[in-house]
Amino acid sequence: SKKTELWRFINGLGIPLIGEKTAKDLATHFSSLGALMDATDDDLTGIRGIGIKAAKSIIDFFGREENRALIRRFLAKGLEFSAMTRAMNQKIAGKLFVLTGKLEKYTREQGKALIEQNGGSVANGITGKVDILIAGTDGGQKLQEARRRNITIWEEKDFDEALTS
Repeated sequence: SKKTELWRFINGLGIPLIGEKTAKDLATHFSSLGALMDATDDDLTGIRGIGIKAAKSIIDFFGREENRALIRRFLAKGLEFSAMTRAMNQKIAGKLFVLTGKLEKYTREQGKALIEQNGGSVANGITGKVDILIAGTDGGQKLQEARRRNITIWEEKDFDEALTS
């Protein structure tokens, strides 16, 4: 396909340590592929979720002339990137979420997609970086750990309210 989302292209490049979530974060942060290709270590490590090793991997990948030449060939053949639009919901944007338990209104994938569409990101487990846990019924260990760490806990109705505000 000659038209794809930037994050899909970044993910498809096979940059070591860069998966789908990080590719989405990079595409959201940088306005263009060129901006990403020219990013510095400080630019990259300033993005939540990108550490020193991932930043080095990105810089090393785009620092190789053969990789840059391949990208130039794709662009010369008419590759275009469609905009990745995210409505920046102030209650969700920039925050790291974890989903636990069974949600009534959403599947886990739907919840994850809604968070990402509104500028947030989703982790699988509770760490010190998590901002909000969305708890459905039978929250289990993640819910207990979030309480122990004093992480903000939203019920599904709180999530719905955040999405509509």
